Amino acid sequence: MNEFAEFLISKRKELGLSQKEVANAVGLSQPTVQGWEKGHGTPRSVVLKNLFWVLKLSGPTIVYAVHLLGEE
Repeated sequence: MNEFAEFLISKRKELGLSQKEVANAVGLSQPTVQGWEKGHGTPRSVVLKNLFWVLKLSGPTIVYAVHLLGEE
């Protein structure tokens, strides 16, 4: 598992959201979110804006998340 996957799991659980709820909110399938959380791929840039909104991320936290994506 990579750092972005750990970050995603942490933020999702912090908000009490299921993988399916996150997937529905960003217009993707639950297996896609599950894959990200297992470290298999990362969200495309067009999905990130919605993902960050669903996870209620703001300025510095978004920068940190993007930094984690760049480390892969």
